[in-house]
Amino acid sequence: MFDLMDASVAKALHLADIFAFQQGYRRVLFARAECGHGVRPDPVSGFAVPDGAMALLCEPTGTSRWCSRTLDGVKPLMLMLNETIRHAGDQTTQVRFAPPPDIGARYAEAARACVAELHGQAWDGARHLVEHWQMDGSGSGPFDSALGLAPLLAEGAAGELTLLSFDPFGPAADAVTVSYGRSA
Repeated sequence: MFDLMDASVAKALHLADIFAFQQGYRRVLFARAECGHGVRPDPVSGFAVPDGAMALLCEPTGTSRWCSRTLDGVKPLMLMLNETIRHAGDQTTQVRFAPPPDIGARYAEAARACVAELHGQAWDGARHLVEHWQMDGSGSGPFDSALGLAPLLAEGAAGELTLLSFDPFGPAADAVTVSYGRSA
């Protein structure tokens, strides 16, 4: 089991795939959980740490490919720790993240560059699973990836897709190629 900390899902999936394959693991439980209790939202943008969890059971292949592109002109997320915690209910952290209004366009541009690098072509409408939780304010946190995979797995489909995720600490668009579906 890998603790993703605050890594992007794409980056963490790539690391888990390569490491687990080299170590000979047949399956890896891939989990992500966030809890915003005690973390104050950014006072300017309102950005808050989302609550949620996701888990995927992965079979490493060692063949994933990864790419990352920085979002130019976007300051990274920072967590300011409270140094005067006296009670269990005190706020522990203050989030600082005020992205520009066009962050969605910047993320899309960086994501297209990643797809071009991984596939040697422009965005062609092939299967891409795009984590968009920060871009439109309506996502479910860094858990969109698992929600997007669920319908594909329910169909019994198998194939390869490019998963794109947001790294607020970069800030960057990260991409990884992943195979999904039942193994032989």
